[in-house]
Amino acid sequence: MHTIPEFLKDKVLFITGATGFVGKAVVEKLLRHAPDLKRIYLLIRPRNRPNGVQITVEQRMCQEVIPSSVFDPLRSDLGDRFDRMVQEKLVAVSFDLTLERLGIAPPLYEQMTQEVDIVISCAAALVFDEPLDLALEQNTLGPKRVVEFARACQDAVLVHVSTAYVNGQQTGKISEEVWQPDQTVVQKMCNGRTPAYDLESEIVSIQTFSKEVELASHESELHAQFVRMLDRQDRGKRVTEHRRAHQVEALRQRWKREQLVERGRVRGQELGWHDGYTMTKAMGEQIIVKMRGNLPTAIVR
Repeated sequence: MHTIPEFLKDKVLFITGATGFVGKAVVEKLLRHAPDLKRIYLLIRPRNRPNGVQITVEQRMCQEVIPSSVFDPLRSDLGDRFDRMVQEKLVAVSFDLTLERLGIAPPLYEQMTQEVDIVISCAAALVFDEPLDLALEQNTLGPKRVVEFARACQDAVLVHVSTAYVNGQQTGKISEEVWQPDQTVVQKMCNGRTPAYDLESEIVSIQTFSKEVELASHESELHAQFVRMLDRQDRGKRVTEHRRAHQVEALRQRWKREQLVERGRVRGQELGWHDGYTMTKAMGEQIIVKMRGNLPTAIVR
């Protein structure tokens, strides 16, 4: 039987959510206890500065991951060797959970599927009041895209980081069971005596509602309402046409967000969860179970 460091020797890992709290800790633990691993691909989203200039994923890795205090003990132990280890072991890769094939350039995607042995999925929308469309993309469809990547690899295993909150409104002692597709908390609590629930239909329903909200946000009546609100707010002030257009757009976006957050809360509670976050995280577990086939998979809450 191999120890964990022995198993990880010469392995290539693929980690999403590396800039997050859990992701940084995972990377530090790997570098500390498995120094003979070959490489870690850190999947990071590029960002823009307030002036519109893009922060590259390499810059984010160097500014947000490596300087983290979680690495201080390892940095102290290795001294000058720490920078060399980081340079040799860590590779920043631009990605986006909401895009097909994770938004990774095709040649690099193919290269990584040939190299990666272990996929650790930490990325997610962690806000309880996240708009439902974004929560679906990141917490449900994001894991689907990660599974697709892992299955495309030659011989990979998948570790998916979930949350204990997927158990929703259940109380008392709750066994750590994997969420099966087409299952809700209400069905568990009522021994199945509830209306049928279909995962794929739920995904389509959320996407349809999101499109309807987007269309409704552009309706002339709602636009006029925003303008009247701003007229009262800006009474007596000189507002340029450009500024007014910006204000109207901000109100439109706020209205959209409110509709999508409320829909997530209501629908989540109908099905026995607490909100859109916990519902879409449970749906993410379900979609992994449904799609993984014979892919060795662990779900960590």
